[in-house]
Amino acid sequence: PLQIIKFTSEVYTRTQGIITKSAQITVPFSLIEVAGLVGAKLVISSPPITARLIPSVGSQACPDSSVDWLWGSNPSFSALTTLNNQTLNPTPFSETRGKSFFLTVTATPKGKTFKRSVSFQLDVLGNAPVIVFSSSSIFVDNKSPVYIDASASYSSDGSSLVSFTWACLSDSGKPCVGLDGVSLLPLPKDSKLSYSRLFEGNYTFTLVLASQSGLSSSSSVKVSVSKFQVITPQVFIEGNSEISKKTGDFFVLDGSKSFLNGSTPKFQWSCSSNYGSNCVDVQGNPLKLTSEPILSVELLSVGNYTFTLTVSSPLGPSNSTSKRVNVTPSSPQIYVEGGFEIVKGTGEKIEIDASKSLSPDKSSLFFSWVCRVGANLSCVDASGAALSLPTNSKLQFSRLVPGNYTFYLIVKTALGGVQQANVKVNVLEGKVPDITILSLPV
Repeated sequence: PLQIIKFTSEVYTRTQGIITKSAQITVPFSLIEVAGLVGAKLVISSPPITARLIPSVGSQACPDSSVDWLWGSNPSFSALTTLNNQTLNPTPFSETRGKSFFLTVTATPKGKTFKRSVSFQLDVLGNAPVIVFSSSSIFVDNKSPVYIDASASYSSDGSSLVSFTWACLSDSGKPCVGLDGVSLLPLPKDSKLSYSRLFEGNYTFTLVLASQSGLSSSSSVKVSVSKFQVITPQVFIEGNSEISKKTGDFFVLDGSKSFLNGSTPKFQWSCSSNYGSNCVDVQGNPLKLTSEPILSVELLSVGNYTFTLTVSSPLGPSNSTSKRVNVTPSSPQIYVEGGFEIVKGTGEKIEIDASKSLSPDKSSLFFSWVCRVGANLSCVDASGAALSLPTNSKLQFSRLVPGNYTFYLIVKTALGGVQQANVKVNVLEGKVPDITILSLPV
């Protein structure tokens, strides 16, 4: 749309009282064009405001003419900013809505002055606000709450959001009501909607959002409400339903493959034993039972245990499964310094040291010794006296007669684990010579 102004001038002269038209002066432009101007209203969405002159035919014949631009505002000129003479850049632009402006163009062809003005009211055409929902589709059952959140919506032209207007329509065309039969109307005038429960069906919630610039937009959220169904959790513990372990073992019970469709389940482990409901480790400390799907167990005391994993739904239903664990004593690990075969001469000191033996379950160790020489079940020293065997981890003698001896070491744990080792001692007549191997020169 164009605002068009034509400029022409006829020049008359008086000669002896007779007035005649002597010339016609053509202003060097015939049209003023302001982009977007319709009547007296200029509608644009963003600056700048532009105007241009359309040259008239023969305007080049007036080289002495000049054109001056003047942009004005009502009531003040001070706020106007021009990028050049033909372009106005009012700032701040969003605050110029509804204000009046005018453009005056002055042309001076051949010394004659022509001044024309065009005035208009500025109508800033902003951009509609943008509606942002947390979810465009919602699926719930009739016992679950419904939340609709449009708080992330915004105005794209920088103006404030002034109103949130909601409407609700069910698939039956009837007004929207909650599960208790109470109407949802009137809907709140806020960016968020929250309802505890809705009847089964499909609903359309529509939001009309208006900004301070006078523009508005609308968008909808589909809500599908189904009938509540009781869903029982599925519970699994990996591995066989019954396992065997030793008192010193570390093991894991893994129930991480348990699941509950459509919801996050809760987990809880419990334990019972053949001694009652208390489950303790080898030191008598109660087991730490977690609310996680995986349970770690170590140093369990001897006994029969039942570990139960219970998985429950936030809505109430639960399910459980169990695993039996049979724990038997761990056998001690026997270590003898110097090895299990010893050669000594008569009169030499004999020492068998098993003090570095270990108990896997960290319980106390108990030692007992038995000696046998040849076919005899008892051993005597050089004086014929029976050997006195200790009840600790070390055995020492210095007066054994020549012969082949076997010392049986029996080690027991406090929890009942047993292990046996045989140490063979060959006592020779006289002193056992020391053998040293010298390296030969290369």
